[in-house]
Amino acid sequence: MDIGDVGVVGGGLSGLLTARYIDRLCPDIEVRVFERRSRDRYRVDCGGGFIDLRGELGRVVDEVRPFVSCMVDRSLWRFSNGSNLTEVCFKHDDFFWIIDRLGWQKKILNDIEGSVDVVFDMEVEPGSLDFDLVVDASGAKYQVATAVYGVYKGDFSSFSGKAVFDYKKGLNGYYWLFPLESGYANIGYGDFGGEIREQMLDRYIESLPVDVESKESGGGGYFDYTYFLKDVRGKRNKLVQKRDGGWLARVGDAAGIMDPLTGEGIGGAVSSSYHLAKSIKKGNLEKYPNRIKRHNNHSIRLKMARHRTENYHKFVKKISTLDGVNASDCYKVPKFLLKHPIRSIKFLFA
Repeated sequence: MDIGDVGVVGGGLSGLLTARYIDRLCPDIEVRVFERRSRDRYRVDCGGGFIDLRGELGRVVDEVRPFVSCMVDRSLWRFSNGSNLTEVCFKHDDFFWIIDRLGWQKKILNDIEGSVDVVFDMEVEPGSLDFDLVVDASGAKYQVATAVYGVYKGDFSSFSGKAVFDYKKGLNGYYWLFPLESGYANIGYGDFGGEIREQMLDRYIESLPVDVESKESGGGGYFDYTYFLKDVRGKRNKLVQKRDGGWLARVGDAAGIMDPLTGEGIGGAVSSSYHLAKSIKKGNLEKYPNRIKRHNNHSIRLKMARHRTENYHKFVKKISTLDGVNASDCYKVPKFLLKHPIRSIKFLFA
């Protein structure tokens, strides 16, 4: 298959990384990125959690270091059921960072300037472009999850180095609190099925035992984890397909590979953009879905996400068996079985 030019729809993280990886691995291919926002209104809607659930972030870890707002050494998962509260703590011996993603993306823009044509303030549909390969990096194709967040100023010293995830029975999602630089925190709510609910986030912030002074900025949007579902609205979510005159591929949220349990998406952007470029380099674009499947196996986390809504008690009981472990031990099943055989049995039968 001969690919001479690539059009990337969307100048977010997955789109920019796709353009850069193709430019590096296949320098003879012309790449053009179409971003709907103007350059002066370019922005990011993201909690900024950089955690290596897929084992893929090592590809970018060094370039991200300058944009770290907080290094998280532990995360606290709290589960409310009426007056009952269960707390589970994970240690982070790897990298769980809260990052300035906008700063990182602007760096990528600077890196590719001169070799990749980035067109701002132009909203296009993937089907309207005439390229050998069109890459859809335009965001969620199916709006099956939503999130709203804000950056707040206040006294968050008690959360230094600690990320918090708050679950409540009856909610198909969670609240988060990510500490940033001194005096600030990213606080949000993600729902894996409902609409964005800013009032819920406001009530949650009022309930926090900290002095929140003001909201400095905010945002929100839709997210997509349909890659891990059998079908959505009767249609299979395809990662690559032939089209008139060429190919269409999807990356990042457009590919629906957001983590179905935590909502983590940066790893999906890195993974999909890199493996798409590698497939192009090897001349087997049709193998791209196989590469994604091999590096994004979230079957256990998908089952846990279902327990969250269908059997909250079982959901809490299973996660409670992991209290005190290093989070990195939980990312791959073989590693967890080897390091925690007793916990593995307890998790299985919880």
